[in-house]
Amino acid sequence: MPAIQPARLKKQTGELADNFNEPAIFIRKLFHFFEYYSERTQRPGQSGEPPALIDAFYVRHPVLRQVVHELTPLVETYPLEAVELCDVLWQQPYLEFKILAANLLGKIPEAHFDHVIERVTTRVIDEKDDQVINVLLTDGLSSVREVKPVIVLDLAKKWFSDNEIKHQRLGLQTIIPLIRDQNYDLLPVIFQLIQPYALRVPGELQHYTLESLKALARLSPRETSYFLQNSLLHPDNVDTAWIIRRCIDDFPADIKSELKVLSRQKS
Repeated sequence: MPAIQPARLKKQTGELADNFNEPAIFIRKLFHFFEYYSERTQRPGQSGEPPALIDAFYVRHPVLRQVVHELTPLVETYPLEAVELCDVLWQQPYLEFKILAANLLGKIPEAHFDHVIERVTTRVIDEKDDQVINVLLTDGLSSVREVKPVIVLDLAKKWFSDNEIKHQRLGLQTIIPLIRDQNYDLLPVIFQLIQPYALRVPGELQHYTLESLKALARLSPRETSYFLQNSLLHPDNVDTAWIIRRCIDDFPADIKSELKVLSRQKS
């Protein structure tokens, strides 16, 4: 790909924004824009991320960020037109189009959060690519999470209550950004939701359970330590000691020492 020249990139993204209200033209111009900035020597997995399951241009993150930056004022001013554009972007069979659609959904203002929730919930259910799922649940819900975090928590509750492992995984993936956004008021409910996984965690959910608890340990270490210690005392705990060992480095030194002793006693 050519070197990123800020002035040129700003001009190009400005030209894209000129067709914000004309999705067909916007998509055609965006395709050529991504082709121009595509990393043609990139191989799946070289960037450190898992290879995408769909075609990708391997455009660098600063390029995508500039597109989002240029379009954000238009999304905020014309939210319904933005929703329409997101729908058309999502239909394109390329990773960057879907990432852009998710990022723009995350800029939709509060009056139209119902459109955001509807699209995120519909799209993640059938999505196979984990990178796309993560960007939907993280960036796609960013405005909702900032303004109305309880709406996102209710969405997570719905997925946790489902018997399907895939839906429970979506619940875990949804609460991780809530924790990272420092939603202290939601912690009691979040601890309640992940309690079963702190006792016995299915293999398919290990990664996201650990990520949840690591985020909790960084946000509220003493409360998370208390939660894990209580889990160790639960008669049905099978995996708690293993979980503690895996996330122990995310606690401060004094709490880390306490947990290390307890987890060894219960091993």
